Amino acid sequence: MIRAMIGFGELRKRALEWQWDIADVERAYATNWLLKGIYDQAPLAQHLLLRGGSALRYGYSADYPLADPPEFLSTRPELVTHAALAQAMQTAQATSGLKFAFNTFERGTAKFEYTGPLGRRSAAQPRITLAFIPGQPRLDPARVPLVHPFGDTCAATVTALALAELVAERMAILGQKPRARDVFDLWFAVARLSDRIAWPRVRALMQEIAEAKHISPPLPNAPFDPGHREFLQLTWDKALHNVPRHPPFSQVEQQVSSLMSHVSGPKSQVTDDPPQDLTPAT
Repeated sequence: MIRAMIGFGELRKRALEWQWDIADVERAYATNWLLKGIYDQAPLAQHLLLRGGSALRYGYSADYPLADPPEFLSTRPELVTHAALAQAMQTAQATSGLKFAFNTFERGTAKFEYTGPLGRRSAAQPRITLAFIPGQPRLDPARVPLVHPFGDTCAATVTALALAELVAERMAILGQKPRARDVFDLWFAVARLSDRIAWPRVRALMQEIAEAKHISPPLPNAPFDPGHREFLQLTWDKALHNVPRHPPFSQVEQQVSSLMSHVSGPKSQVTDDPPQDLTPAT
């Protein structure tokens, strides 16, 4: 059954609430329906895991700010075919009222044009880009409801990287040259979702990842490389310009240091209780 998509009024309401451009809200809405189409296809649902910020935004929290184009960890790349993605697109179109057109699929990247509540553009149609990265998770993935913060029903169950793995990955690379968005993702996951994270597992996995990458785990009291810390501090606001009300770097640095101290303490003292001195995301 073809449903009526949400209207301009709801897009505008969400744009004001989230402090996003209305075209970005429309893209987020269309992306959700495309994800439903993907996760309604059994082979894709089993072997495509949302990762990084995509996992946070579409699997764990409606409060996560505008994400980069969705990224998947692809455990069976040979199953991610043009035909399978075309079927997912057709499912999304048939159930949403949106119109999609398959643009390209090459080198692990698929692009789809869409027409949503804002209608057709006089110039080029907006696109959704999906990235598929071959690999295997270290922990069993999570099967969670698709986060759909809109007024219509878009029921789907997505597969996402386990929160403990997502956090451990971000923590392991703190002493290298992480992007500002990687640091923000770590801070957001801990501030918003700490009570859902298995902290003893994070500790062990962080060390495992560091060993696999042949890097040293970050120091509890100074998690960032000094030179890169200065770079992060200078570029923080610019790098997160599309994240409304993001916390200042000084706050994130202090809380990340507290997190490292919590996880790096004696093994017997690392419990499933969340760190106590991390405040909720603003």
